[in-house]
Amino acid sequence: MRIEVPWAAPTLKLGEGEQAGLREAAKRAAQACGWTGSKCGSRPRDLFRRSARKLAELERKLFELKSGEPTDDLQWMYDNLRLVRADLQDLESGSKILARLPAVRTQQDECIPRPVALARALIQATGFRLTEPAFFYFIQAVEEVEPLRLAELGAMLPALKLALLELISDRGWKALEAFKAEGEKAPSFGLGRLIRSLRFIGEIDWKETLEQLSIVHRLLCLDPVGVYGRMDFESREQYRRRVASIASHSDVSEAEVARLAVRLAEDAAVDREAPDAVRDRLRHVGYYLIDHVGSEDLLHQVNYRPSVGGWIQRLFRNNPDEIYIIGVEFVTLITVVFLIMSVVMTQGGWGLVLGALLLILPATQAAVEVMNYLMTTVLTPRALPKIDFSKGVDPDSATMVAIPTLLINEKQIRGLVDDLEVRYLVNRDPNIFYALLTDLPDTAEPAQEQDARIDLTISLIEGLNRKYADEPYGGFYLFHRHRIYNPREGAWMGWERKRGK
Repeated sequence: MRIEVPWAAPTLKLGEGEQAGLREAAKRAAQACGWTGSKCGSRPRDLFRRSARKLAELERKLFELKSGEPTDDLQWMYDNLRLVRADLQDLESGSKILARLPAVRTQQDECIPRPVALARALIQATGFRLTEPAFFYFIQAVEEVEPLRLAELGAMLPALKLALLELISDRGWKALEAFKAEGEKAPSFGLGRLIRSLRFIGEIDWKETLEQLSIVHRLLCLDPVGVYGRMDFESREQYRRRVASIASHSDVSEAEVARLAVRLAEDAAVDREAPDAVRDRLRHVGYYLIDHVGSEDLLHQVNYRPSVGGWIQRLFRNNPDEIYIIGVEFVTLITVVFLIMSVVMTQGGWGLVLGALLLILPATQAAVEVMNYLMTTVLTPRALPKIDFSKGVDPDSATMVAIPTLLINEKQIRGLVDDLEVRYLVNRDPNIFYALLTDLPDTAEPAQEQDARIDLTISLIEGLNRKYADEPYGGFYLFHRHRIYNPREGAWMGWERKRGK
């Protein structure tokens, strides 16, 4: 299924011939993968263990060589044994990720994860010289045949490492046997290119490349209010994981879930008199993905079937008060009954009543502790989505950094203003303003209208504004209790006499 969403081209380019070759190889590889309808199970672990055993034995054999100048292939192995060991350790956890993916059957009648089959084809298509543009164009062509799931896209890097280590172990043994047979005249098996490709995988940050290749990401970028594209990476990843979670328990694909969320946001019925904040909220894709109220319509349309754990979490979130209060009462009752049973045979009616009354308070306290633990265990915390302000704060998100404090003495006041200046210097932005939110210490007498500490603070704040008057960044303000001083206007506003207590 082809998704008509614009691609973000990579920074580096390939020639037209290289692009055409990669696209053809990618389409052949994608079409050759047939779904089996089952998980991969232990197959990725078996591939990893086989390569690990062969590489460990190869390393031992290399150190046993005592004569002859090694070939270039063997020298590459000598010089990069530490790199190979480190990637084997990383791949041990990566193989667990691959094992959870659905399996495909290749033309060689092998049931493996689709990322592994695609990684092998990519390495062959690039002539064992892996580059970021080649990776981008190859996966782009694959997704024109059938989109990759988010889990499969994220598993491409461990799959590439697995494919490269397979080739390094096989060709390393061939290079060693050829060296034993022919010495320095042994042919080359391209180990240098394979090891450079393995090193390349760990040298760059793949987050942005994988994100741009995600069809779910490109669909969510169509957010009507444009908020998704302005978020930081972790928040966008949270949205994509939510899409994948919904798709895994419904009748539609990840791309269809993302497309539906965008359509619901576009078609949202918003009252014209509603505030802008409410209007933007209802027209944001996140409202239909992660909000427990807004997502109900989307979940219903995709026939969402939550897991047992997901069903329990939804029950707790939708009925928090009922579950908590009834849970405390139920645990209290069970505790009292359990403890009172031990005195049934020895006490009469009034003894049982008295014992039950004495047990209610500690049993209730224990029940509260149990329910608190249960609620925090079942309801896992979720991070709030955040806008990315790493390149500056938007005008519509202008903010003020206000420091609440007491004005005690001259030394302390000067320190406060110096600290405020430091915050300004390390966070210069035209839409960030800085202020002191001050009050005088409590005393037996009401504060006077004039106070030397307030006057000192005013003069220091005015000094900061004069010092940085020519810079296009936020200014400095003083907000004192019961009256607000605007240094730009040079006057107090909203003066209210402070009453004694």
